[in-house]
Amino acid sequence: MTVRLAPSRRLTARRGFTLVEVIITAVIAAFVLGALWSSMGQLTTARLIGQQRLLAHVRADAALNTIRQDVQCVLRSEDLFWTKLRIVDGLGTTINGPVDRDDLLLFSSRLRQTRENYGQGEGVEYETQYRIIEDSLGPVLWQRRDAPVDEYYDGGGVALPLIEDIIGFNVEAFDGYLWYNSWDSDELGLPFAIRITITAPVTGKPGDRPVVLRTVVSIDRVLPPYDADSEDDESSTGATGGAGTGGAGNQSGDGTGGGGGGGAGGGGTGGGGRPGGGFGGGGGGGRPGGGMGGGGGGRPGGGGGTGGGGRPGGGGGRGGAP
Repeated sequence: MTVRLAPSRRLTARRGFTLVEVIITAVIAAFVLGALWSSMGQLTTARLIGQQRLLAHVRADAALNTIRQDVQCVLRSEDLFWTKLRIVDGLGTTINGPVDRDDLLLFSSRLRQTRENYGQGEGVEYETQYRIIEDSLGPVLWQRRDAPVDEYYDGGGVALPLIEDIIGFNVEAFDGYLWYNSWDSDELGLPFAIRITITAPVTGKPGDRPVVLRTVVSIDRVLPPYDADSEDDESSTGATGGAGTGGAGNQSGDGTGGGGGGGAGGGGTGGGGRPGGGFGGGGGGGRPGGGMGGGGGGRPGGGGGTGGGGRPGGGGGRGGAP
């Protein structure tokens, strides 16, 4: 006997992916993975370049601030022997072309010692010099300090490598009208301002765009105030003192004659004189700064007269002072 299944109960065959569909899926997945990998690579590269640019900016900013502080503290004096600011224009080469590499020398003030000499100070005035020196490890910004300031300002002191990977150092001086690449205070005096430019590489590869920082430091050229106290003292000395035959002119004078007693600054034999006074002829003593009189004392600064004193600043009568 033959058994037949009903049409509704027949097993239907399951259908799978064809070869074309598998290939298309693989190609799409490869494109997605490639794009994702490229994005991650670009993100990593951008992050690395950002870090390198940040480090280059930090190096350039540190060099710029150090030099700026020394320029702000440059010694100022009317005698150019005690002040110095010299800029020597220089040029260097890199893989991306020529760059400025100047030499800066100045006399500046500083509170921190260069040498650790405990118990022995160096003072606050230093010879300070900056320049770029390139060796096998690359360009380095060097700093030299020497104390105290002397006539041999081109050498001596302590030289230290300040900051590495600084390829450009440019200094310009402003005289009020133009900027100059070279300057010497022995011939031109101190400039009105100094412009400093620092260049630091990012990657050091060809086509690299370096970090360039610039600042302008103004130099105060205002002269110190004139000391007028000495002139006032000299002019005031002419108003004191003076003597006459018959009496004193002012508080520090004296006179001669008979009858008056002496106080501070005057003398006689009769009456008593007050401090700084002259003398009286027979009865009265002189008041402060007074001259002589026949019976009365002179007023302050006055000369003497017969029986009366002169008024302040005036001379009168016999033997009056100026």
